[in-house]
Amino acid sequence: MSLSKRHPQKQTDLRKGFLGIILVGCLCGGALALYATQLTLTATQSGTVSPGGCTINNWIGCNSALGSSYATLLGMPTGWWGFLLYLGMALAVAFALMSKDKGRAGSAVAAVFVFVLGAVLFSFYKAYHLALLKAVCPVCIGMYIINVVILALLVRALRLADSEAGHFLLQYFKSVFGRPSTLTFSPQPVLFSALAVSLFSLGYLGLEKYEQDRQKGASLQSSLAAHFAQKPVSLKIDTTATAWGNRASRITIVEFSDFECPACSAAASRFGEIMRRTKMRCAFTF
Repeated sequence: MSLSKRHPQKQTDLRKGFLGIILVGCLCGGALALYATQLTLTATQSGTVSPGGCTINNWIGCNSALGSSYATLLGMPTGWWGFLLYLGMALAVAFALMSKDKGRAGSAVAAVFVFVLGAVLFSFYKAYHLALLKAVCPVCIGMYIINVVILALLVRALRLADSEAGHFLLQYFKSVFGRPSTLTFSPQPVLFSALAVSLFSLGYLGLEKYEQDRQKGASLQSSLAAHFAQKPVSLKIDTTATAWGNRASRITIVEFSDFECPACSAAASRFGEIMRRTKMRCAFTF
């Protein structure tokens, strides 16, 4: 029995009810991604993250994740890339819902399937970063869950059994590379690749322009000059105080903190990363 007979393809006969739910999921994911972008931009510009509705306690909150270096990718907030992905998927799903051409609708949904699979794999990578930071970010985890849910719903929307998803991907990539497959539509890789590159390029340039306008008149050099123009404070460090790192180092970070201060909370979330990146060459005390 041939592979095509064992796995009959009906993916162009889409279940539009599932597509409607997927569209709502993309909109929810986009909203979370925009919120994450805003927090990361705030942390990048001011070094602090407002707790807002995301912070619940010292270990459940957005500060540690969205205020760390893990929150950026290729110089842009990771949340912004996520927003562009959700936007692209939402447009493709909306097109599939409105299109009367089953072949084009199927190719659009199949492209979303491939992109969200990549998003799920990337979610595992980012979850590893959360584990390194020993933090629980509700916004990040919310997006991870949405990605998994969208992937599961897409399998249903394409009228595939769970066991057929791998076969569908195999046939999809066979068709992409011009090999015979059982797909009943063309995946149109050039079209969707061009659309994706255009969307992400415009998004990148748009946010870069926004950041330039936002930071106009407030350069890093002037901020550093103003900081170091202050009169130095002589500080006597208690040699018996608890310290983390190398006590013999010429550099000692001394923390003055208030447990109810949002800025202190944001700063505290970065010290672990600083110590790891300096390989404990400096000392940290409080």
